[in-house]
Amino acid sequence: MSGKKIAEVSLVVFFLCAVLAVFVVYYMHSDAARAEEIGAYLNYKYGVTVDENEGVNIEGNEFSLVTSDNVFVCGTCDYFGDVLTESYVNYYYADECVGHINETIGDCFSDCVIVYDGLQLSELGSLPVDTGSIDSYDGYVAATKTAWENAQEHKYYYKISIRVYVRESDHQTPDQLEDVNNAIARLQDNGEYFDVFFFTVPDDLFDLYKEKGVYVYFKGGIMKELEEGQDQATCIELEHLVTDLNGSVGQYTQWDR
Repeated sequence: MSGKKIAEVSLVVFFLCAVLAVFVVYYMHSDAARAEEIGAYLNYKYGVTVDENEGVNIEGNEFSLVTSDNVFVCGTCDYFGDVLTESYVNYYYADECVGHINETIGDCFSDCVIVYDGLQLSELGSLPVDTGSIDSYDGYVAATKTAWENAQEHKYYYKISIRVYVRESDHQTPDQLEDVNNAIARLQDNGEYFDVFFFTVPDDLFDLYKEKGVYVYFKGGIMKELEEGQDQATCIELEHLVTDLNGSVGQYTQWDR
């Protein structure tokens, strides 16, 4: 083959490789490809999948989605769909946050329901966190604490907030609230980082929480699952409990320290 012919073939090969490279880069940057990458990350990191009916919504470098377990997730990704920040991590560690408070003050009560609140008392349910900063429960607590300390405004957005529900029928007099006071005193003695809020809850709602196993408030379908099968009056009661803080009987917080 002559040198001229070799040069022509090389030029064609180079051109085809360039076209292929442009196509690959274009495809990898497409929303469809980036959505696949985001879904793969969530599945690898947390074992969850994206709700097929909702899909992944991408605008620029920001994305949002609903997982198969009805949790709303938002975050950011790079040019190729690699996840940089995401909010599911807050939901993922909610059970360990609840477990920590239960270990700390659970024995103060004959019965109680403990709920991580990333929906009303804080904004952690929809605040993305750096994906490279958290690999454990301790790392999660440290990351939220750093964010809270560094925030110039709206600090409460970043606080881990816990609700403790007790039966209303067992807590109708000051003497019957002594267990709440004892729990608050223990939290103070331990210098607890979490904010903890205490509520008396009507027995029917208390039993509903126990039956459903609810331990977290989060942006998504969590409340819908709690309200499923309930009459309108009960749904209104649930709404008031969550959004209006009905039944509040005490709190432990770092705001006044």
